[in-house]
Parts: sequence; structure tokens; C-alpha cells
Amino acid sequence: MFRDSNVEGLSYSSAGLSGTTGANGRYQYVVGQPITFSIGAVTLGTAPGQLFMHPMYLPTDLGSNLTNQIDNRLRFLQMLDSDGNPENGIQISQAVRDRAQNWSQVDFTTAPADLATALATIRADAQSADGTPHDLPDVTPARAHFGRSVWCTYSGVYRGNYSGGGENGYVALVSFGPSLIHAVAYDRSDRTLSLFEGSTPSALSLTPDFQATEIGGAAQFSGDYDNPLIITGTWSAGGASGAFLASRSYSSDLPVYRIAGSTFPTLLLVNLEIDANNQVTGIVVDLDVAGNGQPVQVSGTLVGSSLSVTTADNSFSITNGTFDTSAAPGTQVLTGTLRDNRHARDVSLSVPGCRLN
Repeated sequence: MFRDSNVEGLSYSSAGLSGTTGANGRYQYVVGQPITFSIGAVTLGTAPGQLFMHPMYLPTDLGSNLTNQIDNRLRFLQMLDSDGNPENGIQISQAVRDRAQNWSQVDFTTAPADLATALATIRADAQSADGTPHDLPDVTPARAHFGRSVWCTYSGVYRGNYSGGGENGYVALVSFGPSLIHAVAYDRSDRTLSLFEGSTPSALSLTPDFQATEIGGAAQFSGDYDNPLIITGTWSAGGASGAFLASRSYSSDLPVYRIAGSTFPTLLLVNLEIDANNQVTGIVVDLDVAGNGQPVQVSGTLVGSSLSVTTADNSFSITNGTFDTSAAPGTQVLTGTLRDNRHARDVSLSVPGCRLN
């Protein structure tokens, strides 16, 4: 998928494959071959084909200011959004794509202060095609929107195994929002659980990384998001060290919102996703039970701002949840109570959410 929120209407080509990204930003590529994205006669850039693409991958002039090149691509894409609100996805209309066949190539190395002048003709053409303003966003809000979208893509629950140095066990991580991550490691040999918390750098990179340190200890997990489905990295504890791999535990087909977080120190990880029909699906991972951290699937609905979900066996349920999709971007939070019938307890929720599309 191509994302600065999901971008619909980008042309792509990869070896013998070509097409236009749909409402979910999806494209096809030939493994091991480059992919090129464009809008009419304007080429955004070319990069090695992979599962997840965004404007940071596309600068072609590595000798010029990379920050300018990324910022200018963000602003260009967001300017072309048909309704002027990239928070609900970026849609480049067919009318604009038709006009774009006659546009000149944009110099994305242009100084940000000069971009409005450089895009004046293109903006006027887009306004004429759609009958909407197509305002060019400033750098700061364009970056903020992009950052929220990418971190939302990486948010979720990841589970896997670690080994090395005579140790082995499983690790469960929940990533939520920029610079926040919690993890739990279970040592199979001595049957102990260790809690970790940490952060990722506030600045985005092509493969964001993180470091989580044991609460009350010195052990560490350090990793990279290879893509939104896989985290790989290393761990260390005392004189032992090794590697780990964790994969995403849950993702629905076309989520609009994602809610991901933990109820530490209660050891529950939560990942819920809401689709365009306000159907809620996801998982709860209970790390108190038998040390295996198996996800339990939940489903339910969002009606207005009232969210309710339950499991098929009623082991977990949320019946009084509140999630306000109209809240300002970056402030959406699921609150309420999660009922854990396995332990006959109620767990207070304050789990951050974000918009994917």
C-alpha cells in the first residue's frame, strides 16, 4: 500500500505490472524489481518494490536536500486531495489525473518557500478540474499528518520468539503512536515474565527502530520495523544475547481506525480495528494465562462514539467503551472498562487510536 494516509489515484508501474492505486492505496509490484509512482506526466519517484511505500522512499536526487524533497512530495500529494482533508485519505480524482497528463515535471528539490509559486499552474488546473480549492498545506501540518499516518500503520500487536545465548522464549510487543512501545518476554526455561517499555525516535526513518528496557532491570530488546508486518532485532540480558523476530498478530482487510495499546501492568494487550461500516474486530492478548500469550479474537460495533466488543466465549468484553472518531487527529482514545471473566476482574482502558484512511 502507498500511504500518506491511503493515496488513491496514483499511477504505478513495476516491470510488466501497471495500474492505479485504489481507495486503500494498494498496488502490485514485481518482487526484486523497482516500482515507479506518478500522476499524469509528473513522476513522484522510483524505489525498490516492497509491501509499504510512502514519500520518504521516493527522492531521486540524493545530492540535494532530502528533507525538502520529502516535504514537497507530501505537500504536493495533500494539495491534490479532492476534498482537502487528507485525514480521511487522499483521493486524486479522475478529472485531475486527466489534466495531469499535460503537466510539466515538478522539481521536488525546490525550496519549500518557493513551492507555492512552482505549483501555481498545477493548482489552478486542479481547481478547475474539481471545483474545489486544492490549497497547498504548510510544511508543519503536512509533516504532522504524514507522521500520524505512518505511525498508525506500524501500530499494533506483534508476537514472536527470541533465542540465543542458551536462552529462548516468546516476546509480545504492542506499538502505539509515535515513540511508544511496550513488550513482554516469557523465558521458557525458568517460566518468568519480564516487562519492557521503551521508545522509538520521534523522527521517521525508512525502517523505524526502537529500544525497550526491562522495567526494574537491565535487559533490552532493540528492533526495526522491517515493514508493517514484521519486526526483527536483538536482545540482551546480563551476559547473554541473541535475536528475535515478531510478526503482526492481527490486521483486518480494510481498517479505517486502529486502536492499539496495553493495560500495563495488568498484562493485557489490545488491538482493535474499525472498518467503514463501523464493525469492530481485533484481539486481546492475555499474558497472565499459562505464559503463552495467545490472542483471543473479539468483535462488535461502534455506534456513534459507543464501542462494544466481546469474544465468542465471553472471556473478554467491552460494553461501555467510548471512542470519538470526530476528536482531533492524534487525540482519539478508547476509554471504558474491559471485563476479564477469566480472572473475574475489570480493567480500566485508556488506549490510543488513530486513523489509517
